[in-house]
Amino acid sequence: MPVIVAADAGLYPTYGLQAEPILITGSPNTIKALVANEVQFAIVGAAASVQSALGGADVELVATLAPGLAFRVYSQPQIGSLQELKGKRMVESIRGTDPDFAIQLLLKKNGMQYSDLQYVNVQEGGDPARLQAMKASNAESVILAPGSFTVAEKQFGLKLLVDVIKERIPYEAATVAVSRGYARSHPDEVLTFVRALTASVKYTKDNREQAIQIYKRYTKNDDDTVANETYDYYAGSVWPRDLVVNEDGVQTLLELAAQSIPAAKDHKPADFIDNSFVKKLSDEGFIKQLYGA
Repeated sequence: MPVIVAADAGLYPTYGLQAEPILITGSPNTIKALVANEVQFAIVGAAASVQSALGGADVELVATLAPGLAFRVYSQPQIGSLQELKGKRMVESIRGTDPDFAIQLLLKKNGMQYSDLQYVNVQEGGDPARLQAMKASNAESVILAPGSFTVAEKQFGLKLLVDVIKERIPYEAATVAVSRGYARSHPDEVLTFVRALTASVKYTKDNREQAIQIYKRYTKNDDDTVANETYDYYAGSVWPRDLVVNEDGVQTLLELAAQSIPAAKDHKPADFIDNSFVKKLSDEGFIKQLYGA
């Protein structure tokens, strides 16, 4: 949302950059466009960025918009705790996606194994498809992203079991990726983009109704419940004021990547992060100026 709000509210040119948001479906396609210099900045799942870098792509992370895991686990009303799901079914996405990683990390933090549960994997259709699959299979639980919580509770009669973001599991869900070559040859443009995005987070938080209308227009979704719930969750629990990429979060990604890419064990988070642009904004007092403290 801050990315598209920055364009709609004119924040990019305000800070001296001509930028246009372009929707590219799928993280692999987004990374390909970035590497080919068809786009210069990619807001993409950090897992995809790290995995592509491990595969040789010239990609680094320069800012974050979504530290943590913005998901909730919902269950049938009779389930009283996460531990009660042992041996039972959870509806999720496919292996290796953020929802799947969220489940793995949540279970690990609570002393459980991934294999303690059975899984109904839904390949396509996102949260609506997962909710329908839960209803059809009578599974005991499902993992959902913001925008589907009210629907789960009111239309499907489900109970909130765990708000994963409140577990404070180190993770980077959505980061700003650039090619290292572009960052070296265009440092001013990268700094300006990070500056405009930092300002847009504050602007988006301060202008709720405008941001929601921009979101609805851009996503072509007029559902007020989805728009309001998505905004309130991210504004209240996710968007940081300082867009520093967290090393602990990238370390988590490396450990997950090592399940399929053994070379991940030979790397450290700093190999994939360049926080110098965010740090420069902090050092010059830009963030304090935005927030007044």
